[in-house]
Amino acid sequence: MPSKIRLVTRRLLPRAAELRDLRARLVRAQDAVERWKQRFERRGADVDRLKASVDELKCRVRALARRADVRKHGELSSAVLAQLLAARAVERPLLAADVAAAEQRLQRLLETSTEYATAMQDATARVTPLERVQVDGLPWWVPRDEATMGRATRLSEQGFPLRAILQTREVALGGVMLDIGANIGRTSITRVLLGDVRAVYAAEPEPVNFACLVQNVVEHGLSGFVLPDRVAIGAERSEVRLQRSRYIGGHSVMKAGGRGTQDLQTVVVQLWPLDDWIVRVGADPRSVSFVKVDTQGFEPDVLLGARGLLARRHVAWQMEIDPGLLRRAGSSLPALLSLAAAHFTHFIDIGTRLPGTRVRSVAELAEALDYVGPLQSKTDVILYNAGS
Repeated sequence: MPSKIRLVTRRLLPRAAELRDLRARLVRAQDAVERWKQRFERRGADVDRLKASVDELKCRVRALARRADVRKHGELSSAVLAQLLAARAVERPLLAADVAAAEQRLQRLLETSTEYATAMQDATARVTPLERVQVDGLPWWVPRDEATMGRATRLSEQGFPLRAILQTREVALGGVMLDIGANIGRTSITRVLLGDVRAVYAAEPEPVNFACLVQNVVEHGLSGFVLPDRVAIGAERSEVRLQRSRYIGGHSVMKAGGRGTQDLQTVVVQLWPLDDWIVRVGADPRSVSFVKVDTQGFEPDVLLGARGLLARRHVAWQMEIDPGLLRRAGSSLPALLSLAAAHFTHFIDIGTRLPGTRVRSVAELAEALDYVGPLQSKTDVILYNAGS
């Protein structure tokens, strides 16, 4: 009997060990299942949190979209100016006093500017080769240059600088404007047609651009309201050479001792300090409310010749900032910013859509324009003085 028991025991012992092993494996499998179950539960919680986050973000996006719609609804639009411009060109609301004042301004300019008197005769006879195109629904005279194909098309597609006009309306409305570097009058004439300013004195040194400017003044019946003079504006009174460019906006006063290149012609122009030029054309500094300056890097010279006007704190200025052009003109961005900081309290950068406060102190001007050059070739700023 004992021998049978031992035999049975020997047979059962391996099976018992196998059973224990199976039980251990079952326990491990159950533990693994529990761990996976817990992991899936955590993943489920993560998914729930992600879903909640997505829902929250969707709500925020909808809220931002609603706010954007509200802002868009309340924003001023340059499209409205474009729609009004053609109608205002046909008929502008004028008072008898406006017409009388325009006649006085016209007579004064005809007496002092032989260039303008000659250009007025030329505009009637159309001696200078110009081309008439349509720009934003208005007839517009541009330089005719067979060597620069497509120029008229590009200019007509460019349209008028309505966005810039809208951005500067806070500081430009009312009074008299000075347009330094007026080109063919896209800013000067547009502002008068829209009723932003009472009159514009416009300085443009390049002969063909000047002829276009005068022709556009005549075309739209604005003699005495836009008053062109073929001069350059700088730091001192002298005679200089203007280097003419293939591009309508690329003409530039040459530095002393500079030479024109073979493919770019030069012409002699009269250089006037802004304070002296205002006297020459008969503009009353008290009536000036806004000055636009685009002089291909010679903006510091314009400020140096405008000490008297700069002392009048009610005048706001729009200034092009182009480090490359400043260097070519023998100046620098720090020099221009130093002059601006000495004469103004606040600025608005209208040439960028970078985030930040729109109206800022001139103490922040240099830092705010760090991006000009490395990230963007140029911009325009409004400079003005807050009332004390």
